[in-house]
Amino acid sequence: MAAFASVMVLLMFTMLLIVMIQTSHVGHGGPQLPQVKNPMGASGANRDDALIIGISRDGKVFFGNDQIASDQLPRKIKDHLSRGSDSRIYIRADARAHYDAVKIVLGGVREAGIEKVVFLVDQGRGDVQTP
Repeated sequence: MAAFASVMVLLMFTMLLIVMIQTSHVGHGGPQLPQVKNPMGASGANRDDALIIGISRDGKVFFGNDQIASDQLPRKIKDHLSRGSDSRIYIRADARAHYDAVKIVLGGVREAGIEKVVFLVDQGRGDVQTP
């Protein structure tokens, strides 16, 4: 009976370990972008000098690969524009990011004097529901 109990404990521990390993990889690899049926091309986002702002699920703001405070955003944008970058901003917001985080970023973009904003999305499978 003790051997059976120890085997059961070992199996439960193994299953728990497998679940922990599988869930630890969820969320890595970048934001989960919103899906749309008919996206437009944004080839400018692939340029080396493209100004890309990322908003993570938990509201963290990234300018390029660097995490920044949202109040630093207008200054960072103006610095890059003074170097001759395109005056278009690409926003890569996680689909689960709160609206307030996106609103703050858009405010910083407007404060920097940028009017051209492109939201980067994934093309959906065609089953995306419209409200």
